[in-house]
Amino acid sequence: MIAELIASRSCLVQRKAAFADPELNGDFWPERQECGEYTASEPLTDWSHSSTMDQPPPQRRRDPISPFLGGLKLAHTITLRDLSHFRAVAATQNVHRAADELGIDPSALARSIREFEEKLDVALFERTPSGMRLTPAGEALSEHSDELLLNFEHALRIAQETDERQSLPLRVGIADGLVQPLLSQRLAQWRAMEPRTGLVISEVRASELAAGLRRWELDVGFSFGVDQERGLAQESVWSYPLVVLVPTGHALAVHSELTLPQVIEHPLVVCDPYYKPGVHRQIDALVRRDGAKPAIACQAASLAGFITRIGSGDGIGLADEGHMLTVSRPDIVSIPLRDESASLTTFVLYRRAKKPLPLALRRFIAHVKAGQNPA
Repeated sequence: MIAELIASRSCLVQRKAAFADPELNGDFWPERQECGEYTASEPLTDWSHSSTMDQPPPQRRRDPISPFLGGLKLAHTITLRDLSHFRAVAATQNVHRAADELGIDPSALARSIREFEEKLDVALFERTPSGMRLTPAGEALSEHSDELLLNFEHALRIAQETDERQSLPLRVGIADGLVQPLLSQRLAQWRAMEPRTGLVISEVRASELAAGLRRWELDVGFSFGVDQERGLAQESVWSYPLVVLVPTGHALAVHSELTLPQVIEHPLVVCDPYYKPGVHRQIDALVRRDGAKPAIACQAASLAGFITRIGSGDGIGLADEGHMLTVSRPDIVSIPLRDESASLTTFVLYRRAKKPLPLALRRFIAHVKAGQNPA
């Protein structure tokens, strides 16, 4: 009878532990056995003695790494694959398109999403004939999943950068449609000087460049400038002199050089401040110098649109000589601007940090700043 009571009590204790923690293993309960059976090498405690009956059962050690949250042991059940699959489907709202981006089978992705929802016991998507639509719970998770994964990726990158054996490529963002020869030259020189530290180049808008630096998606960027932010550094690297672009047949096309007062007498094509904030800021400050009030004919969102509008006769424009070296058109004349202070500056951007920047990034920034301005 006593033996049956002992076995019954031991079974109850084990079931309570299993209910609280389905992944509990023998590290926490050395005496854990199947109910009703035990081995001689691991005897059960004799609870029949009064001295031990008053003592509580051994306390289970808590896992300090994976706390319970709503009954779900998240650290053991939710994986980075779950989050990356969720992000892909949330972004595309279509399992097939998301599977193509991830390079996996659509049925495997659909199964992964269902299993993720089962782990959370939450419906993240509403299945519709047109695709997958986020539920309110899915929207809430989507707001935080990007930051979570980016922080994790950043932590891994910092660890790799700290190891001297690693040589990670620098992630370079190029904004404002920069096609200046100096930019290409500096990048090519770096690749020749530091073949072990490659460059991964991305073309982005100015706003995307700033966001990519803030979110640790980019290491460094080039632009004509973005809005000032406390967490971002912008340092000038070179400046190209400005030239005046006029359509062939325009009254100014016969001049060998022009002054700024001559330019602002005519309607101007300028860059859209939303798409090209740095170019717009620098040119606008120049043409409005000394209180001038130029006539703005229209705004262009890209270099191609800028050139096309000038060529079609919308107005004349100011551009840097570096970009014009890459453009040769019979319908547009490029005329030097006689003003030593009239130039367009290119900046290198990077995150400010309390700790020193990685050595490769410091060397790269020093390299792009070391060259001379174009003559």
